[in-house]
Amino acid sequence: MKSGKLTAACAAAAVLLLLSSQPGAAQEKRVRFNMAGAYPSSTAILGTGQLYTADKIKKISAGSLDVRFFEPGALVPANQYFDAIGGGSLDAAWSSLGFFTGKEIAFALFSSVPFGPEIGEYLGWMLFGGGEQLMQELARKFNIEVMLCGTIAPEASGWFRKEIKSPEDLKGLKMRFFGLGANVMQKMGVATQILQAGR
Repeated sequence: MKSGKLTAACAAAAVLLLLSSQPGAAQEKRVRFNMAGAYPSSTAILGTGQLYTADKIKKISAGSLDVRFFEPGALVPANQYFDAIGGGSLDAAWSSLGFFTGKEIAFALFSSVPFGPEIGEYLGWMLFGGGEQLMQELARKFNIEVMLCGTIAPEASGWFRKEIKSPEDLKGLKMRFFGLGANVMQKMGVATQILQAGR
């Protein structure tokens, strides 16, 4: 593994750890780094997964990698994690590449694919079909390393103030959505917006 800084993410579903290059870090016997979370630690699965990842890194490295977790926005705003890690001002973040499709639209393949494969098929593609390698190649263009940390099911529904009976009922609605799912909803007339989970 290259020496460097970290961030993690969730996809359609992959939870990832991204790292930015930092020469010389590997020579130290103990490396300390701050990991910013994209989700409040009290959030089921995603929030607790961040804490689990930080703890596992410490245990697997026998303490040589000392990870300190920070709640969303405590170090930098969650929507700035990508630039902060790539630029070297943030050590690590546990987030979702779907929040950063403005940097590279192909990141949507790793974050909530509507009508996409089941988790077993998705992991098969990620681990044995070149998916993880593609994800890493795309992230390296931004000085970021990424590691798969887990999976979640893709977003597939919504909560509405009134019953949706036809596609026409979606036109003009405002909805939190991201990734490829947002593109689908936009085609149906929905005004989508990305809201970081920490809000």
